[in-house]
Amino acid sequence: MIRSLLALYAALCFSALKAQTDTARIRVWEDASIGAKMQAFTAVSTAKLQSVKGYRIQIFNGSRADATEQKIQFARRYPDLSVYTVYETPEYRVQAGDFTDSFEAEKTLREVRAFFPGSFLVRTQVNPRR
Repeated sequence: MIRSLLALYAALCFSALKAQTDTARIRVWEDASIGAKMQAFTAVSTAKLQSVKGYRIQIFNGSRADATEQKIQFARRYPDLSVYTVYETPEYRVQAGDFTDSFEAEKTLREVRAFFPGSFLVRTQVNPRR
């Protein structure tokens, strides 16, 4: 009986010591720029992961100077649509919009063709609206 009580007492003391060592605290000091770099990395990674198959309206295909001019004209006329310049050897392409369904893309294409008659839809990776 005494041995049982001693064993119980030893077990309680050991567990109390173990509990005290488990509550230790560790402090980590990091440079402030690390946090900013991690946020930038997360933003880029998240954007890449969130691109999906969809549609864009291609309004131009040609030289870099002409592509820049077309992009400016389009952005002035349609400020709510995102405009992208895509380089595919040997030409620059100006594409607009981030459409995930073809119905919305076709509807917008009909409006755009009034000012950019050679426009057409392309299936590509798009950035879904948030």
